[in-house]
Amino acid sequence: MSRREFIKLAAAGVPAGYFALKNLSFENTSSISSEKNKDIESGIPADRVPVIEYHYPGYQDGSVALRQDMFQSQMEYLSEVNKKTLSDTEFKSFLQKKDFTPANSVVLRVDQGAAHFDEFSGMVNTLRAKNMHAIAFLASGEDFSDKNWDDLASWHKEGVLSIGSHSHNHYHFSQISKNNALEDVRYSKRFIESKFKERGESLNVVGFSFPYDDVPDDINFLKNAGYEFVLGGNLKGRTVNNTANMGDFLSPSLYPYASREMLGVIQANARNNPRSIPLISGYTFDRLLYSTSTPITTEKIESETGRRYQQINIGQKISPLPLPDEDRNLVRPKGIILHTDDQSLNCLDCWVTEGTYNGLLSRNTNVHFAVGLDGTRQFLPAYPDFVNPAKGSPGFSNYISIEMCGRDYSRIMGGQYNSAEAESAVDSITSGTLNLVTTLIRQYDIPKERILGHHEASASGKSDPGDTYMEYFRNKLDQRLKIENAQR
Repeated sequence: MSRREFIKLAAAGVPAGYFALKNLSFENTSSISSEKNKDIESGIPADRVPVIEYHYPGYQDGSVALRQDMFQSQMEYLSEVNKKTLSDTEFKSFLQKKDFTPANSVVLRVDQGAAHFDEFSGMVNTLRAKNMHAIAFLASGEDFSDKNWDDLASWHKEGVLSIGSHSHNHYHFSQISKNNALEDVRYSKRFIESKFKERGESLNVVGFSFPYDDVPDDINFLKNAGYEFVLGGNLKGRTVNNTANMGDFLSPSLYPYASREMLGVIQANARNNPRSIPLISGYTFDRLLYSTSTPITTEKIESETGRRYQQINIGQKISPLPLPDEDRNLVRPKGIILHTDDQSLNCLDCWVTEGTYNGLLSRNTNVHFAVGLDGTRQFLPAYPDFVNPAKGSPGFSNYISIEMCGRDYSRIMGGQYNSAEAESAVDSITSGTLNLVTTLIRQYDIPKERILGHHEASASGKSDPGDTYMEYFRNKLDQRLKIENAQR
């Protein structure tokens, strides 16, 4: 469409959504709903389980740290994606191949001494609120108060905690004799169990985590002491290999910490989302879990559901962008992020999805959809319940990313450009984006509260599309949803 045609149509009073609406199609969506299944992951067996190693919110040690807001965002993510947090007996059963363990499982390991018990109590409150479970490995020789033991027994009885040993004397186990090691871990197990027995709580300590993640060459003394699984740290080199597997006695753990230097840089941003903070592994927390959890694939879904699991097309057409091998597994969408693609204000009729496609391709990145004056285009595969993750928003791989053609949406809708052409272009693309977003909300049961601007989902100071535009968009979305709900 030429600039002259654009201006002519706008001047003629063509509805704002015309340019997007005329090409927007949602193929097969009328028959999709009957295929939706909210519990597919629970029927797929786990072939590996990630173990996340915590201490307490606010933890700092040398060059690494776990800010309170990071911990909260990590727990919110686990809750959002419905991760099953395993107890010690459930984890033991997985390792020993005794019972079915669902693919969406994770172990929360908490190494806990007497210090920072108040912060640990806050962690337990968070777990309880989100109906999650952790395994607390206690350094039993530390100066726990009677109140501490009372709380631990109560939390165990409530079902929010399992209890393991983190040794009695918190040794570097590679630096002591086998006899001293055996004596320590035997005593720790008996000591913890006796403290719980005094409080009327039967306990069998079956798990052990090494202090400092310092694993000696010979760990058979732990089997002799009655332990049934043991946890270390980075045992297998590459992050993606550090998972617990069936048959393991010793399993690795993953670190949810960021470097203190990185946190200092991020803190300087005017706005940052803790979920987007890269961890010391180089992964964001969501990617850490995605890369180490049991993959969800179309083949596994077809095996679980007993029917063919086909892609769905939403929009004008699929124009595939590169999908890296590490992103071949599926995620269940839980939100939507809106971006703008930075196309020039000097060429409004260039605000088309082909430009978005070429820009993303040149940067070797991807998003799920683009919306421009030429309609809506799909760039990555979509399925009735799942999508492949996109690269567009680190920390939000389970969100659908939408690029809106153009730039400076907040300034335009805030009247700073005083350009009827620019406002009409943004309004047209907004209408098409609303069509897409409402379809995605219906398809994937996405709450409207999880429709974010890119600037709200970044740790690096992104500015698109901005607060002014997101207020405008959310008002439009509320109106659209009210009309749809009234028509049902």
